Amino acid sequence: MSCDVALHTLFLSQKHLNKIPAEVRAMLPEFGTESDRAAIWREINWIDCFTSAPFESRYPALETALPLLLYLVQGGFLTIDDVIQRCHTNPKRIFQLADQPQTEIEVDETAIRQTDPAVFQSALKQSPYQGMQLPGVVRRVTLRGETVFENGVIRAYPGSGKAIQLISKGTDQ
Repeated sequence: MSCDVALHTLFLSQKHLNKIPAEVRAMLPEFGTESDRAAIWREINWIDCFTSAPFESRYPALETALPLLLYLVQGGFLTIDDVIQRCHTNPKRIFQLADQPQTEIEVDETAIRQTDPAVFQSALKQSPYQGMQLPGVVRRVTLRGETVFENGVIRAYPGSGKAIQLISKGTDQ
């Protein structure tokens, strides 16, 4: 059995709605109460995966996911090992994903950047975290030995992605 939580549920509840512009609220899923959010934190050890956004959300939360996670690490709410377990190790095990050789992400954990949706790579230029100072900047992404992102520039061409391979049943990976 597995349990995931969308990152926004760790940060936002109904009490935050009045601080979020209406056009941003419209793309977010329904928020729980502050009591719900507190309950998630009390039971955080049962959660084995973090998702960037729930399925029903129209918010492209991937661009704020890593900075939000690093914010939690810097605040002492999670360790970097907690983040690695819930964003890499556990999903890889749960979904039986094969290793991806020559694949890595280089992150500057000390860099602080103001959240500015205008510079997002995704088409939707809105965020409930607009204006927040968050840590962590992705410097480089290498997939299968090829640098596909470097210092804010996407270097991969459309259609260059490949499906992730599943581990064959009966192997011990």
